Amino acid sequence: MKIPKMTDLYRKEAGVGWYGRVNRSGRTVVVAVFVALMLMGAASAAGESDQPLVDIGDRPFYQAVRDAKRQLKEATGLWLSLDYTIIFQASTAGLSQNDAAVGTLQFQGRWTAWDRKDGKEQGTLGFKLRHRSLYTDGGTPAFTDSLGTLWKPNDMSGTRQDQVRELWWRQRLLDGRVEYDIGKVYMKNLIDRNRYAQSGYSQFLAQPFYKNSARPIPKPGLGGSVKVTPVDWLYLLGAAADGTSVSQHSPFSTLDDQNWFYAGELGLMVDPFGLGQGAGTYRVTYWHRETEADVGSGVALSFEQPVIEGLGAFVRYGYNSTLLSPVRNALAMGVSFQKPFERTLDEAGIGFVWTDPVDGDLRNSYLFEVYYRIQLTEGIELTPDFQLIFDPSENDRDMIGVFGIRLRHVF
Repeated sequence: MKIPKMTDLYRKEAGVGWYGRVNRSGRTVVVAVFVALMLMGAASAAGESDQPLVDIGDRPFYQAVRDAKRQLKEATGLWLSLDYTIIFQASTAGLSQNDAAVGTLQFQGRWTAWDRKDGKEQGTLGFKLRHRSLYTDGGTPAFTDSLGTLWKPNDMSGTRQDQVRELWWRQRLLDGRVEYDIGKVYMKNLIDRNRYAQSGYSQFLAQPFYKNSARPIPKPGLGGSVKVTPVDWLYLLGAAADGTSVSQHSPFSTLDDQNWFYAGELGLMVDPFGLGQGAGTYRVTYWHRETEADVGSGVALSFEQPVIEGLGAFVRYGYNSTLLSPVRNALAMGVSFQKPFERTLDEAGIGFVWTDPVDGDLRNSYLFEVYYRIQLTEGIELTPDFQLIFDPSENDRDMIGVFGIRLRHVF
């Protein structure tokens, strides 16, 4: 079955040099990335440090915030966090929608109602509230359509919205050997995880790294999981959720349509290569999803392994038998630098992606991405990012570059 094209927005323009084709706001992004790269150079020149790159006198304020949060947690078991993240991206191709600027405000918390055996047995109530803002017309979806990729270049893919993103109860039992979650959950945070490619807010920006493109999981909704760890090097996990959930429904949708998402996962915590840097985690996940549009299954693999001190490697693969995602096969791999230039608060990554479309009339696509996250000040992270896209599946260009900058303010 032929899948409809994602966009008709593509508009080919005469080539006059890539910088000349980037619009004004796009040029602002490119300049911002260059400035960020200069800061990255300054970070490397600064050498070993556990301090932010720039001291603007905000340390006493953030230290007071951290002390207040610590005291609140010790007194009540309640941990709270507030963060705002904004992402700017612009392509080098002069497309009809050549850039995107989006922001997300998140307020989240966890209340540990009871705790014993040093956290091995505890009950925790967790929540996450989210507000999203668009600073360019159409935001990330319109930018994605214009790029012609089957995946999004950043994690902020929705429209303007306020929502109760998550609301769940987590219980640990039997010295932590058994753990279950129930409530409004996001399956991405429960299955097929990867420590080096899990968050678009602090690691890689492009979607295939932190969210397997061939694994069409539902939006946050009613669901749960049970995880059993019979021995230290093995766990088994089962999960189920609303297969057609709508995350904007607050706090959640009902299960009236009887469409479900199921997943089973096996994880091994081992060091198969004898590298001596601690165990990696090797996950194999089988999933099945039901919707009104289609029903089908797939497999996901997620491997992560510390290689040497401060360096980890990862591989993610997914196969999808449904029409719920435009991607049939997806492979992502890369390395993560946990303390680049001996700066313990910074992080960097280099990654590669291959995607194979469900639609046989579309071509395979490839992605190369590099990022460097700088702890700019005590409370602000700055991440310059560059993505090089080869053969975008729904665009006849051979190569498109995407410059990006991410600012994250954490309280």
